[in-house]
Amino acid sequence: MATGGIEMEAKEGLPVDPVEQANDGATDAAPLPNSEPIWKRYCQIAAGMNKLPAGWREKPVAAFLAHVGDDAEPALHPDVRRLVSLIEQDEGLVFPAAVCLAESHIEEGNYERALEVLDAVIAGVEADGECPAAIRQNTGAEPLVFRNAFERALHLHLNGADHLSIPAPEGLFGLYHLRGWVSAELGLHEKAARSLETATALNPIDCAPLFELGETCKARGDLDGFLSLTRRAFEVAYTAESLSRCLRNIGYFEIERGNFDLAAASLWRSLALDPASGMAWSELAYLRALTGAPLREPTADEITSTLTVNDIPLGASDAVTTVASTLARESLAAGRHEDALLACHILCDVAPA
Repeated sequence: MATGGIEMEAKEGLPVDPVEQANDGATDAAPLPNSEPIWKRYCQIAAGMNKLPAGWREKPVAAFLAHVGDDAEPALHPDVRRLVSLIEQDEGLVFPAAVCLAESHIEEGNYERALEVLDAVIAGVEADGECPAAIRQNTGAEPLVFRNAFERALHLHLNGADHLSIPAPEGLFGLYHLRGWVSAELGLHEKAARSLETATALNPIDCAPLFELGETCKARGDLDGFLSLTRRAFEVAYTAESLSRCLRNIGYFEIERGNFDLAAASLWRSLALDPASGMAWSELAYLRALTGAPLREPTADEITSTLTVNDIPLGASDAVTTVASTLARESLAAGRHEDALLACHILCDVAPA
Protein backbone atom coordinates (compact mmCIF):
# COMPACT_ATOMS: atom_id res chain seq x y z
CA MET A 1 0.00 0.00 0.00
CA ALA A 2 2.14 2.81 -1.27
CA THR A 3 1.71 6.33 -0.01
CA GLY A 4 3.00 9.61 -1.30
CA GLY A 5 5.45 11.77 0.58
CA ILE A 6 5.04 15.52 1.06
CA GLU A 7 8.03 17.43 -0.27
CA MET A 8 8.22 21.07 0.82
CA GLU A 9 10.13 23.51 2.92
CA ALA A 10 9.93 22.66 6.61
CA LYS A 11 9.50 26.33 7.56
CA GLU A 12 6.02 26.65 6.11
CA GLY A 13 3.00 24.52 5.27
CA LEU A 14 2.86 20.91 6.42
CA PRO A 15 5.73 19.54 8.54
CA VAL A 16 8.27 17.34 6.82
CA ASP A 17 9.26 14.01 8.33
CA PRO A 18 13.03 14.16 8.95
CA VAL A 19 13.44 10.40 8.81
CA GLU A 20 11.55 9.22 5.72
CA GLN A 21 9.49 11.07 3.12
CA ALA A 22 7.79 7.95 1.84
CA ASN A 23 6.00 5.48 4.09
CA ASP A 24 4.27 2.50 2.56
CA GLY A 25 2.22 2.09 4.63
CA ALA A 26 4.22 -5.49 23.32
CA THR A 27 2.10 -8.28 22.16
CA ASP A 28 0.68 -11.51 23.48
CA ALA A 29 1.46 -14.44 21.18
CA ALA A 30 2.60 -17.69 22.71
CA PRO A 31 6.37 -18.31 22.89
CA LEU A 32 7.89 -19.66 19.70
CA PRO A 33 7.76 -23.46 19.87
CA ASN A 34 10.87 -25.53 19.39
CA SER A 35 10.34 -26.16 15.70
CA GLU A 36 13.83 -26.55 14.26
CA PRO A 37 13.35 -30.16 13.10
CA ILE A 38 10.13 -29.24 11.30
CA TRP A 39 11.78 -26.23 9.70
CA LYS A 40 14.77 -28.23 8.51
CA ARG A 41 12.55 -30.93 7.02
CA TYR A 42 10.34 -28.36 5.37
CA CYS A 43 13.36 -26.56 3.88
CA GLN A 44 14.57 -29.83 2.39
CA ILE A 45 11.18 -30.62 0.89
CA ALA A 46 10.58 -27.08 -0.35
CA ALA A 47 14.06 -26.74 -1.82
CA GLY A 48 13.65 -30.07 -3.60
CA MET A 49 10.37 -28.84 -5.09
CA ASN A 50 11.91 -25.48 -5.94
CA LYS A 51 9.16 -23.94 -3.83
CA LEU A 52 11.08 -21.77 -1.37
CA PRO A 53 9.94 -18.22 -2.26
CA ALA A 54 12.22 -15.23 -2.07
CA GLY A 55 11.64 -13.14 1.01
CA TRP A 56 10.42 -16.02 3.17
CA ARG A 57 11.20 -15.30 6.80
CA GLU A 58 12.40 -18.44 8.50
CA LYS A 59 11.22 -17.89 12.06
CA PRO A 60 7.61 -16.92 11.28
CA VAL A 61 7.36 -19.93 8.98
CA ALA A 62 8.91 -22.17 11.60
CA ALA A 63 6.36 -21.00 14.15
CA PHE A 64 3.56 -21.50 11.65
CA LEU A 65 4.64 -25.03 10.83
CA ALA A 66 5.02 -25.91 14.50
CA HIS A 67 1.54 -24.59 15.17
CA VAL A 68 -0.19 -26.56 12.41
CA GLY A 69 1.39 -29.78 13.62
CA ASP A 70 4.39 -32.04 13.26
CA ASP A 71 3.18 -33.84 10.15
CA ALA A 72 5.36 -36.41 8.46
CA GLU A 73 5.62 -34.06 5.49
CA PRO A 74 4.80 -30.51 6.65
CA ALA A 75 4.87 -29.14 3.10
CA LEU A 76 1.84 -31.26 2.31
CA HIS A 77 -0.28 -29.74 5.07
CA PRO A 78 -3.17 -27.86 3.37
CA ASP A 79 -2.44 -24.58 5.14
CA VAL A 80 1.25 -24.79 4.25
CA ARG A 81 0.46 -25.40 0.59
CA ARG A 82 -1.98 -22.48 0.57
CA LEU A 83 0.50 -20.20 2.32
CA VAL A 84 3.26 -21.06 -0.16
CA SER A 85 0.90 -20.31 -3.04
CA LEU A 86 -0.21 -17.01 -1.53
CA ILE A 87 3.37 -15.92 -0.86
CA GLU A 88 4.35 -16.68 -4.43
CA GLN A 89 1.41 -14.62 -5.69
CA ASP A 90 2.34 -11.76 -3.35
CA GLU A 91 5.97 -11.44 -4.46
CA GLY A 92 7.38 -13.27 -1.46
CA LEU A 93 5.72 -11.11 1.23
CA VAL A 94 4.89 -13.34 4.18
CA PHE A 95 2.70 -11.04 6.26
CA PRO A 96 0.11 -10.10 3.61
CA ALA A 97 -0.01 -13.74 2.53
CA ALA A 98 -0.71 -14.86 6.11
CA VAL A 99 -3.55 -12.32 6.31
CA CYS A 100 -5.00 -13.69 3.06
CA LEU A 101 -4.82 -17.22 4.42
CA ALA A 102 -6.54 -16.21 7.66
CA GLU A 103 -9.23 -14.35 5.68
CA SER A 104 -9.89 -17.48 3.64
CA HIS A 105 -10.59 -19.36 6.87
CA ILE A 106 -12.90 -16.55 8.00
CA GLU A 107 -14.82 -16.79 4.73
CA GLU A 108 -15.25 -20.49 5.44
CA GLY A 109 -16.56 -19.66 8.93
CA ASN A 110 -13.54 -21.17 10.67
CA TYR A 111 -12.52 -18.30 12.96
CA GLU A 112 -10.55 -20.57 15.27
CA ARG A 113 -8.34 -21.73 12.42
CA ALA A 114 -7.85 -18.15 11.26
CA LEU A 115 -6.67 -17.21 14.74
CA GLU A 116 -4.27 -20.15 14.82
CA VAL A 117 -2.66 -18.95 11.59
CA LEU A 118 -2.31 -15.37 12.86
CA ASP A 119 -1.02 -16.47 16.27
CA ALA A 120 1.61 -18.69 14.70
CA VAL A 121 2.95 -16.08 12.30
CA ILE A 122 2.95 -13.34 14.97
CA ALA A 123 4.86 -15.69 17.30
CA GLY A 124 7.56 -15.81 14.63
CA VAL A 125 7.40 -12.04 14.14
CA GLU A 126 8.07 -11.51 17.82
CA ALA A 127 10.81 -14.11 18.01
CA ASP A 128 12.46 -12.55 14.98
CA GLY A 129 12.47 -9.05 16.50
CA GLU A 130 10.07 -7.65 13.92
CA CYS A 131 7.20 -6.78 16.26
CA PRO A 132 6.59 -3.07 16.94
CA ALA A 133 7.92 -3.22 20.50
CA ALA A 134 11.23 -4.73 19.36
CA ILE A 135 11.57 -2.28 16.45
CA ARG A 136 10.91 0.61 18.82
CA GLN A 137 13.50 -0.66 21.31
CA ASN A 138 16.16 -1.38 18.68
CA THR A 139 15.82 1.81 16.64
CA GLY A 140 14.46 4.41 19.04
CA ALA A 141 11.87 5.26 16.39
CA GLU A 142 8.19 4.51 16.07
CA PRO A 143 7.28 1.97 13.35
CA LEU A 144 4.36 3.43 11.40
CA VAL A 145 2.34 2.63 8.31
CA PHE A 146 -0.12 4.93 6.52
CA ARG A 147 -2.58 4.30 3.71
CA ASN A 148 -2.13 7.64 1.96
CA ALA A 149 -0.39 11.01 2.04
CA PHE A 150 -3.14 12.61 4.08
CA GLU A 151 -2.76 10.16 6.97
CA ARG A 152 0.97 10.77 7.04
CA ALA A 153 0.51 14.55 6.95
CA LEU A 154 -2.09 14.47 9.72
CA HIS A 155 0.20 12.38 11.92
CA LEU A 156 3.03 14.86 11.40
CA HIS A 157 0.69 17.76 12.15
CA LEU A 158 -0.44 16.18 15.42
CA ASN A 159 2.99 14.96 16.57
CA GLY A 160 5.52 17.36 15.07
CA ALA A 161 8.33 16.87 12.58
CA ASP A 162 10.76 15.86 15.33
CA HIS A 163 8.75 12.72 16.09
CA LEU A 164 11.07 9.91 14.98
CA SER A 165 9.43 7.25 12.85
CA ILE A 166 10.37 4.52 10.42
CA PRO A 167 8.25 2.51 7.97
CA ALA A 168 6.79 -0.60 9.57
CA PRO A 169 7.31 -3.94 7.78
CA GLU A 170 4.83 -4.49 4.98
CA GLY A 171 1.64 -6.16 6.21
CA LEU A 172 2.43 -5.96 9.94
CA PHE A 173 -0.57 -3.72 10.64
CA GLY A 174 -2.88 -6.19 8.91
CA LEU A 175 -1.63 -9.10 11.03
CA TYR A 176 -2.36 -7.40 14.35
CA HIS A 177 -5.56 -5.71 13.19
CA LEU A 178 -7.07 -8.93 11.88
CA ARG A 179 -6.00 -10.92 14.94
CA GLY A 180 -7.68 -8.33 17.13
CA TRP A 181 -10.89 -8.52 15.14
CA VAL A 182 -10.96 -12.34 15.05
CA SER A 183 -10.19 -12.54 18.78
CA ALA A 184 -13.08 -10.20 19.54
CA GLU A 185 -15.42 -12.25 17.36
CA LEU A 186 -14.44 -15.31 19.41
CA GLY A 187 -15.10 -13.46 22.67
CA LEU A 188 -11.39 -13.19 23.59
CA HIS A 189 -11.69 -9.51 24.46
CA GLU A 190 -8.47 -9.10 26.47
CA LYS A 191 -6.43 -10.67 23.69
CA ALA A 192 -8.32 -8.63 21.11
CA ALA A 193 -7.56 -5.42 22.99
CA ARG A 194 -3.81 -6.13 23.06
CA SER A 195 -3.65 -6.81 19.33
CA LEU A 196 -5.80 -3.80 18.47
CA GLU A 197 -3.67 -1.52 20.64
CA THR A 198 -0.65 -2.67 18.63
CA ALA A 199 -2.48 -2.02 15.36
CA THR A 200 -3.48 1.45 16.57
CA ALA A 201 0.14 2.22 17.45
CA LEU A 202 1.20 1.21 13.93
CA ASN A 203 -1.36 3.55 12.35
CA PRO A 204 -2.78 6.08 14.82
CA ILE A 205 -4.86 7.70 12.05
CA ASP A 206 -6.84 4.61 11.01
CA CYS A 207 -10.12 4.64 12.93
CA ALA A 208 -10.98 0.98 12.31
CA PRO A 209 -8.87 -0.53 15.13
CA LEU A 210 -9.94 2.33 17.43
CA PHE A 211 -13.59 1.46 16.87
CA GLU A 212 -12.95 -2.24 17.38
CA LEU A 213 -10.96 -1.49 20.53
CA GLY A 214 -13.98 0.48 21.72
CA GLU A 215 -16.16 -2.56 21.14
CA THR A 216 -13.91 -4.60 23.44
CA CYS A 217 -14.47 -1.92 26.09
CA LYS A 218 -18.24 -2.26 25.64
CA ALA A 219 -17.99 -6.03 25.96
CA ARG A 220 -16.09 -5.62 29.24
CA GLY A 221 -18.50 -3.00 30.59
CA ASP A 222 -15.99 -0.17 30.33
CA LEU A 223 -18.16 2.61 28.91
CA ASP A 224 -15.71 5.33 29.95
CA GLY A 225 -13.00 3.62 27.92
CA PHE A 226 -15.45 3.32 25.03
CA LEU A 227 -16.14 7.07 25.18
CA SER A 228 -12.44 7.93 25.42
CA LEU A 229 -11.63 5.89 22.30
CA THR A 230 -14.53 7.49 20.45
CA ARG A 231 -13.15 10.92 21.31
CA ARG A 232 -9.75 9.84 19.97
CA ALA A 233 -11.38 8.69 16.76
CA PHE A 234 -13.17 12.05 16.39
CA GLU A 235 -9.78 13.79 16.32
CA VAL A 236 -8.50 11.81 13.32
CA ALA A 237 -11.65 10.69 11.45
CA TYR A 238 -11.59 11.98 7.89
CA THR A 239 -14.34 10.06 6.09
CA ALA A 240 -18.09 10.46 6.36
CA GLU A 241 -18.39 6.82 7.39
CA SER A 242 -15.91 7.08 10.26
CA LEU A 243 -17.43 10.33 11.54
CA SER A 244 -20.86 8.76 11.33
CA ARG A 245 -19.55 5.84 13.41
CA CYS A 246 -18.18 8.28 16.01
CA LEU A 247 -21.58 9.94 16.33
CA ARG A 248 -23.33 6.59 16.48
CA ASN A 249 -21.00 5.60 19.33
CA ILE A 250 -21.97 8.78 21.16
CA GLY A 251 -25.62 7.90 20.59
CA TYR A 252 -25.10 4.46 22.11
CA PHE A 253 -23.20 5.91 25.07
CA GLU A 254 -25.86 8.51 25.80
CA ILE A 255 -28.67 5.94 25.57
CA GLU A 256 -26.84 3.92 28.21
CA ARG A 257 -26.61 7.04 30.39
CA GLY A 258 -30.26 7.92 29.86
CA ASN A 259 -29.57 11.15 27.94
CA PHE A 260 -32.12 10.42 25.24
CA ASP A 261 -32.27 13.86 23.60
CA LEU A 262 -28.50 13.96 23.14
CA ALA A 263 -28.54 10.35 21.92
CA ALA A 264 -31.20 11.17 19.33
CA ALA A 265 -29.34 14.25 18.08
CA SER A 266 -26.13 12.21 17.73
CA LEU A 267 -27.85 9.43 15.84
CA TRP A 268 -29.68 11.77 13.46
CA ARG A 269 -26.44 13.59 12.72
CA SER A 270 -24.80 10.20 12.16
CA LEU A 271 -27.45 9.43 9.55
CA ALA A 272 -26.94 12.82 7.88
CA LEU A 273 -23.30 11.86 7.28
CA ASP A 274 -24.00 8.26 6.28
CA PRO A 275 -27.67 7.74 5.32
CA ALA A 276 -27.08 4.08 4.58
CA SER A 277 -26.04 3.29 8.16
CA GLY A 278 -28.34 0.48 9.23
CA MET A 279 -26.82 0.48 12.71
CA ALA A 280 -27.85 4.09 13.31
CA TRP A 281 -31.43 3.22 12.37
CA SER A 282 -31.26 0.24 14.73
CA GLU A 283 -30.12 2.47 17.60
CA LEU A 284 -32.97 4.89 16.87
CA ALA A 285 -35.44 2.02 16.90
CA TYR A 286 -34.01 0.87 20.23
CA LEU A 287 -34.34 4.42 21.56
CA ARG A 288 -37.97 4.52 20.46
CA ALA A 289 -38.64 1.23 22.25
CA LEU A 290 -37.03 2.56 25.43
CA THR A 291 -38.93 5.84 25.50
CA GLY A 292 -42.19 4.70 23.95
CA ALA A 293 -42.23 7.93 21.96
CA PRO A 294 -42.46 8.13 18.15
CA LEU A 295 -39.34 8.97 16.24
CA ARG A 296 -39.13 12.64 15.33
CA GLU A 297 -36.22 13.93 13.30
CA PRO A 298 -34.96 17.14 14.92
CA THR A 299 -34.30 20.15 12.73
CA ALA A 300 -30.75 20.87 11.66
CA ASP A 301 -30.66 23.81 14.09
CA GLU A 302 -31.85 21.61 16.96
CA ILE A 303 -29.21 19.00 16.22
CA THR A 304 -26.48 21.63 15.98
CA SER A 305 -27.54 23.28 19.23
CA THR A 306 -27.78 20.02 21.18
CA LEU A 307 -24.44 18.66 19.99
CA THR A 308 -22.58 21.97 20.35
CA VAL A 309 -23.77 22.52 23.94
CA ASN A 310 -22.51 19.02 24.80
CA ASP A 311 -19.16 19.44 23.01
CA ILE A 312 -19.95 16.82 20.36
CA PRO A 313 -18.38 17.57 16.96
CA LEU A 314 -20.64 17.95 13.94
CA GLY A 315 -17.90 17.05 11.48
CA ALA A 316 -14.18 16.66 11.08
CA SER A 317 -11.77 18.11 13.62
CA ASP A 318 -9.87 21.35 13.06
CA ALA A 319 -6.70 19.30 12.61
CA VAL A 320 -8.27 17.28 9.79
CA THR A 321 -9.61 20.30 7.91
CA THR A 322 -6.39 22.28 8.38
CA VAL A 323 -4.21 19.47 7.06
CA ALA A 324 -6.59 18.72 4.20
CA SER A 325 -6.61 22.39 3.12
CA THR A 326 -2.83 22.63 3.20
CA LEU A 327 -2.34 19.29 1.49
CA ALA A 328 -4.77 20.22 -1.29
CA ARG A 329 -3.01 23.52 -1.96
CA GLU A 330 0.56 22.22 -1.81
CA SER A 331 -0.16 18.99 -3.69
CA LEU A 332 -1.84 20.87 -6.50
CA ALA A 333 1.12 23.26 -6.75
CA ALA A 334 3.52 20.30 -6.85
CA GLY A 335 1.52 18.40 -9.46
CA ARG A 336 0.52 15.60 -7.08
CA HIS A 337 -3.03 15.51 -8.36
CA GLU A 338 -4.08 12.30 -6.63
CA ASP A 339 -3.15 13.71 -3.22
CA ALA A 340 -4.87 16.99 -4.05
CA LEU A 341 -8.07 15.19 -5.06
CA LEU A 342 -8.03 13.15 -1.85
CA ALA A 343 -7.65 16.29 0.25
CA CYS A 344 -10.44 18.09 -1.63
CA HIS A 345 -12.72 15.10 -1.20
CA ILE A 346 -12.08 15.15 2.56
CA LEU A 347 -12.94 18.84 2.76
CA CYS A 348 -16.18 18.35 0.82
CA ASP A 349 -17.15 15.15 2.58
CA VAL A 350 -16.60 15.73 6.28
CA ALA A 351 -16.38 19.45 7.02
CA PRO A 352 -19.01 20.51 9.59
CA ALA A 353 -22.30 21.52 7.97
